[in-house]
Amino acid sequence: MLFLDREEELELVRRSIRGRGRVLIKGLRGVGKTALLREVARRENGVYIDCSLILRPKHLAAIFGKKWEDPYETLKGVFEHAEREGKPLLLDEFTDLLGRFGRLNPYRGVGGAFAVASHLRGLAEEYEVPLVVTTSNLKTLHELLEKYSRPLARFFNLIVNLSPLDLETAARLAKILAERMGVDIDEEAAFLIAEVSGGVPGYIKPLVSVLPSKAGPEEVVEALEREFREGFFATLFDALLRELGSSEVEVLFLLSRGVDTFSELKKRCMGINLVQTLKNLKVRGLIDKVRLGRKTRYRITDTTFSAWLASKEFPGLGAQSIEEVKETVLSFEALVRELFARINYWVVVTDCETRELRIPPVLSVDGCSTIPRELSCLVETAEGLMLLETHFGGECPPEKVDRLERSAVVVKKVIGKPIYAAILISYFGFRNDTLERVRDSPLDIYLMSKRELRRLCRAVGYRVI
Repeated sequence: MLFLDREEELELVRRSIRGRGRVLIKGLRGVGKTALLREVARRENGVYIDCSLILRPKHLAAIFGKKWEDPYETLKGVFEHAEREGKPLLLDEFTDLLGRFGRLNPYRGVGGAFAVASHLRGLAEEYEVPLVVTTSNLKTLHELLEKYSRPLARFFNLIVNLSPLDLETAARLAKILAERMGVDIDEEAAFLIAEVSGGVPGYIKPLVSVLPSKAGPEEVVEALEREFREGFFATLFDALLRELGSSEVEVLFLLSRGVDTFSELKKRCMGINLVQTLKNLKVRGLIDKVRLGRKTRYRITDTTFSAWLASKEFPGLGAQSIEEVKETVLSFEALVRELFARINYWVVVTDCETRELRIPPVLSVDGCSTIPRELSCLVETAEGLMLLETHFGGECPPEKVDRLERSAVVVKKVIGKPIYAAILISYFGFRNDTLERVRDSPLDIYLMSKRELRRLCRAVGYRVI
């Protein structure tokens, strides 16, 4: 299993282990929790247990060469072994273990999974064994953790919320996996895979596996469309929808079409308990809330899932083409829009030429439906408008400066609001003639590459791009 670019999280976990801490690693399925936990096990000589494979106590006992049958004594034996060996205990998808053991005596009838969690807590405190657990089941985790009286409340010293890989690392992973599978992909195809997978390692591998032996961007898009229709993504996301209630499914489809405020959803979802539905989706980790000005907007956390929903027909909602969802949901430009939508307080950053840029709280982020489509994004703040022009795929050419200048003229005429800042964002930096063009421009243009973008991501708590 590949381990790429999780050194910061790895060091946090290892430091906690050395202090005999208890660590929770959470995140959606496929984001890389298992790879991180296995790397922790390798470097710290830990006892790694894949709880998704533990159906009964004897399966856990077999790992240690024992014949335990009673779940209570089995859990105790695991902690005794870890303490005796002086090793940290690493439980992958530990909520699976809690659920299965909770259906067995002596836990059944006295709280089920809650009783197992209470016992787990008691054992960890009695034996002082360093403990690291992961879970994708955020709903169960919420039930066990989020209230003062719950069995795992205040139990973990460190909680790591694992985010998708940044675009550069995700592209590198795609190249490595492609090489292992005998698939020849170029740089452009690799970065396209990084975009459409949302940086989730668990999505990159199945997408690469269905590519032809030589694949460019066109083949990646064709494979994605096929997988959305009948392959891996269709199977995965169909199964997810079947776990949800009808009101939750309806809200998700609406969110995927940009119906994202409470008032807008209420108009479209008559007859359902919208407050409870949104709460359920948030507890599952499927949506989060973004404060933009006076409005709260809801976003689907998994961009690939959101794109799949948008590509599906739903009563009253037509299906979007793969080109449309790629542009509006899965592109670098879409990531930048989401990043700026997270800015709800003053943020100070420096651009590529160390100029200070003070970004005010954002009121709205427009995909430029009201102005020339060539502009990537129009951001409204209390201090005025910010024009964003993005470039992805090589160093930025000077033509992008021309676009910013033309858009600035149109914005002043059509909208009539002051322009607070013009920002040219290029993931791979800028050509020398572009830098010259910026310096000669009558428009005051700030420059941001991936380094500056990542600093902004960390400043506002957004996934690193």
